[in-house]
Amino acid sequence: MNEQERKERIEYQTYLLKINLDNIKSNYDYLMEETSNMLKMNDNELLEIFRNNTFDFHDTIDFDYIDIKEMREYLEDFKESYIDYEEEEEEEEEELEGLTITDIWDYITNKGIATQEELELVTSINGYSIESLNDIIYARTGFHDIEQYENQ
Repeated sequence: MNEQERKERIEYQTYLLKINLDNIKSNYDYLMEETSNMLKMNDNELLEIFRNNTFDFHDTIDFDYIDIKEMREYLEDFKESYIDYEEEEEEEEEELEGLTITDIWDYITNKGIATQEELELVTSINGYSIESLNDIIYARTGFHDIEQYENQ
């Protein structure tokens, strides 16, 4: 294998690992709990974590061709985006003035915005969150949330 082929293989295998980390909920949950610890590990320990946690459900990843520096940067970005996401969720909850996710779910079904089955499908894909329910309200009505829908 020449140097260019090796470089392309490393880029592709690193890309595959990132995609698999992004797409698998169990990996997401694991990363939420372990990202900080993973960033403290040496390169060999980190690669061992990737190998042992089967982060290659969709594609076979050749872990001998992973750019560990790029993966560390990816984990840092992942950690930062999670922190930003958590802050947005907290702000969103404050804006809804006491409405629980169950209240919003019931409102959507009672108003005929979406069926129970549609809500179950979307939340099983996008996650059971207020954000997902607001996305459904937006997709069906053009309004961003219940408050906006009520004030139409």
